[in-house]
Amino acid sequence: MSAMDGALNIAIRFVLYAAAMLLAGLPLFALYALRREERGAPWFVVPFTRVLAGAAWLGLIASVAALAVMTRAMSGSDDLDANLDVLGALLGGTAFGSAWFARVLACLGACCLARRLARRPAMATFAAAAAAGLVVLGSLAWGGHAVMDDGRRGVLHLMADLVHLAAAAIWLGALGGFAIQLAAGGVTHIETLVRTLAQFATVGSAAVAALIATGMVNTVMVVGWPLVGFPDSSYGRVLLVKLVLFCAMLGLAALNRYRLAPGLEARLRSGDSSGAMASLRGSLLLELVCAMVLLLAVAVLGVQEPR
Repeated sequence: MSAMDGALNIAIRFVLYAAAMLLAGLPLFALYALRREERGAPWFVVPFTRVLAGAAWLGLIASVAALAVMTRAMSGSDDLDANLDVLGALLGGTAFGSAWFARVLACLGACCLARRLARRPAMATFAAAAAAGLVVLGSLAWGGHAVMDDGRRGVLHLMADLVHLAAAAIWLGALGGFAIQLAAGGVTHIETLVRTLAQFATVGSAAVAALIATGMVNTVMVVGWPLVGFPDSSYGRVLLVKLVLFCAMLGLAALNRYRLAPGLEARLRSGDSSGAMASLRGSLLLELVCAMVLLLAVAVLGVQEPR
């Protein structure tokens, strides 16, 4: 694979991961963090459905692009017949092909559900959107390193990947939900933001625990044991960057929950919340930037040899 093809593959994987995280995580956030009247309020449901539809279309386009790149890489040729033969083999007789079809159908389903939510934001439709997003998210596991293993080891690796993806989506989806509340502005929406930040503490703690546990399993599965010497490889160095970004996000999340959000709540009672609001907005934005860079690192890891 040429450098250009490699860069294109990384870009496609980044878009796929970002879209899938939002498709799964944002509806889940709406279900566990928001009250019924908040989920149906225009200030939330309008940007929510736009983000959901946009992520679904991006996921669909990136899926088609990923299939084209993989087909060309496997055929090693620009010949149409050779590429069609490889395409048929990929889609017709592999787990990757089945996962690809499931992802495409789920993206289309999410588009339809976004339109339905714009008209009638029912809880069941939010749940269906979350289910479609989880299918999109789960399908990505069949395009990663987990498929290299067979037997019980392969099942364990795949399960760890699926849980890791779901936990990451919960975190990123919450950041998306917080961003929508920040954009809405107004005292009522700020109060909702403070409450949902507190509610996310329990869910977020469980997600972090799952990320740490499954991250350790995945690292041992991919890199091997003991881990001595793995930073000497390019894969290991990118993995270390990912770990640093994860720790930075963890620190920012703790800052938001235990200092900035309570500070904002106190300022709201005193009637002067502009400074506290700016601090929380900046911290959440920085956390979101770290998340995007972390997803880019994940995309890079997906195209590199572990050793």
